[in-house]
Amino acid sequence: MLRVGIRVRPFLETECKHNDIPPITISNSQSSHCIEVNQEKSKSDLTPIVLNKKYYFHHIYSENTTNQKLFEDFYLHTLNKSSHDHKNVCLFNFGYTGSGKTFTMLNTDPKQPGIITHLFQWLKKTYPSSSIKICAYEIYQNLVYDLLTPPRQKIDLYSHNQQRDSIPLLENQAQKFCLPGLISKNLISN
Repeated sequence: MLRVGIRVRPFLETECKHNDIPPITISNSQSSHCIEVNQEKSKSDLTPIVLNKKYYFHHIYSENTTNQKLFEDFYLHTLNKSSHDHKNVCLFNFGYTGSGKTFTMLNTDPKQPGIITHLFQWLKKTYPSSSIKICAYEIYQNLVYDLLTPPRQKIDLYSHNQQRDSIPLLENQAQKFCLPGLISKNLISN
């Protein structure tokens, strides 16, 4: 089962133009979830125009959506269905640097914990004496980093230096990708 959702992060002051046209518009209904990107352009005679592109997804979340709401509305359905069917689950986030992936997944602020914290709380409540196997990695600038490997030194908040060694991404004889050396940890819910 593949479900695709997007979360809009708050715009930075430098990204907001002070005019009447919002850079994006989100339309959510029972049957359709659409994000419309509005881009100001000029015709060849320099007449201003606005180009609109529409993109459709299973779910669209605004910048005001909390991590808890995102977990309950988007991730929880997949976790419940997959765990009931005894299937693996992959939580995959993609986005540009600064788009909010770390905030969404790993935020440690107790007022708005990340998806990983909600995942462990769900596991403990749903399966009180069980365990799961987890691995976490990041692909950054075409290199793979194992996020369960402790960094060599403290990582600065706004630094893109991983402080970890990259691990190889290989293809095995069955033509499947593998990550030799990727750490996998068993987590027990109690």
